[in-house]
Amino acid sequence: MNRELRGAPVAASIRDACLARVAALADRGVTPRLAIVSVGDDPGSRWYRAAAARRLEGCGCEADVVALDADVTQGALERLVADLSADPAVHGILVLRPLPAHIDEAAVAALVAPAKDVDGMAPASVAGLAAGDPAAFAPCTAAAVMRLLDHYGFECRGAAATVVGRSSTVGRPVSQLLLARDATVTVCHSRTADLAAACRTADLVVTCQGRPRSVTADMVARGAWVVDVGTSEDEDGSMAGDVDWGPVSAKADAATPVPGGVGSVTTAVLAEHTVTAAERAAARGRSASPYRDDPVVSQLFDRRSVRAFTDDPVGPELREAVLEAACQAPTAGNQQLYSIVQVDDLEARARLAVLCDDQPFIARAPWVLVFLADCRIWPALYAEAGVEGFRAPGVGDLMLAVSDAVICAQNAVVAAHALGLGSCYIGDVMERKEEVSELLGLPPHVFPAAMLVLGFPTAQQAARPKPGRAPLAAKVMEDRYRTLEGDRLRSLVADRVGAKGFDEWVRAFCARKHDSAFSREMTRSVAAYLDGFDRTGEASV
Repeated sequence: MNRELRGAPVAASIRDACLARVAALADRGVTPRLAIVSVGDDPGSRWYRAAAARRLEGCGCEADVVALDADVTQGALERLVADLSADPAVHGILVLRPLPAHIDEAAVAALVAPAKDVDGMAPASVAGLAAGDPAAFAPCTAAAVMRLLDHYGFECRGAAATVVGRSSTVGRPVSQLLLARDATVTVCHSRTADLAAACRTADLVVTCQGRPRSVTADMVARGAWVVDVGTSEDEDGSMAGDVDWGPVSAKADAATPVPGGVGSVTTAVLAEHTVTAAERAAARGRSASPYRDDPVVSQLFDRRSVRAFTDDPVGPELREAVLEAACQAPTAGNQQLYSIVQVDDLEARARLAVLCDDQPFIARAPWVLVFLADCRIWPALYAEAGVEGFRAPGVGDLMLAVSDAVICAQNAVVAAHALGLGSCYIGDVMERKEEVSELLGLPPHVFPAAMLVLGFPTAQQAARPKPGRAPLAAKVMEDRYRTLEGDRLRSLVADRVGAKGFDEWVRAFCARKHDSAFSREMTRSVAAYLDGFDRTGEASV
């Protein structure tokens, strides 16, 4: 074996990074706090809660253990978890499993707030992980496998990976994380016909069966990597993994020992998730500031994009209230350099959905608004008043009108949220200039600055956690602009990269957004709109 994949160096690296982040939170009066809920006296749970508490404290966090008797009622446990979810002083919740047989685990998991679900237990976290949502916390053990592979340099992209075990805490989530990293994943289980054959073709074997020495050397390809997540008590009372360590380690290129492998990384990832949850809460403004509880400020922190709506229509009185609030927006010189188009025609909505990068939810939304930067309004007024030789609309007028239109749209977002409506901002309306202009009847000097789709959010969308925002220190600059570098630059996306790691996440984001076909089309389309505007300030009508 070339390498023994020990967990201690990985855990130390995570700890050091957490300590720096915890110090930054301390400057804001925040200490990450995890609530560990333990039911009964299961030996494994007792050991893990002690190890987790030590790890949290070693990373500068607080860990509160709530130990309940094995005969606790379903109702009492649910009330406790609901209270912890509602407690702003608690940033993370870990409910240790297994729970006693009389407890409905799914009902308990559903009460863990997704924003605090640091072990990926809640249904929203499970769904988010499957959907590739970077804000969703993966179960700590599954995430620990990925951190260990990253630390030692395993290249997931294009690799053949076999996961032995399909538990909801390790097997399934680690397979999803590997898929997200472009590995080709085979999931095996107790009904797999030829487990050995499935393992022998793999570049990476991750085993989490809990069956001592069940993965033998004849099942592993020479040069493969083997990650052993299984832990069991051996016949002599010692801890054993799923892997027959001696023979397998001699054949594999790299393998994790048991103990000494994934376990220490798991508690480090738990601490990291807790720190991330605290950072997200701080970014949402859940601090000691007395201003955070103001209802308007609170709505700005709580509002998130909604892309799935109920079938309920948005009635005329509700529409009027939102539109009136939108038009109270700040505006340059009180000019209101915008117009708003309500797109109620179903065929027009369907066409917009296609033109805006093929997003079907636009067509299904109950209410669609397009906010136009309208540089025709005041020239028309000047002409109406008989003014002669006035300046033609220029690119400066367009930028001012875009600001007016976007601020108006934001007012609509805030008003809609206050009245129970969800919304989603669509920038793709700037694409396909020729077709969008024809569809909406846009004359020269009118530019579609923003589009909103609105409606009543589904229960799933209403419960979806809001993605975190970059720390203020990376966004607010004193007196003059400064170029961000190093850790401060990376902090812009630290909350988003998840298991992918910084480099891979940023490369994927660049390909998906910045270098995408729709971004190139948007640039072409906006340039075509600009062609109609004066760039000298000297042209006259």
